[in-house]
Amino acid sequence: MTAAIEYFKTVEGTPYGIHNMIFCWLDTPKDNMPTLLTIDLAVVIFSIMEKIDPSLVKSFIGEALNFRLGT
Repeated sequence: MTAAIEYFKTVEGTPYGIHNMIFCWLDTPKDNMPTLLTIDLAVVIFSIMEKIDPSLVKSFIGEALNFRLGT
């Protein structure tokens, strides 16, 4: 139990929930996007989201790219 609590303290506050669900859906075994989501639609969706909440898009895209690039 102590080890679990110590681990939790190291990851507490990190974005996991919605980010993880969205990228699990986007990163499919054969492609990075499912067939229903084209790159054109993704651009439109993120453009709309950026007008509503720019920090949200920065979080989704920036953190995902940083993770994949190891930066």
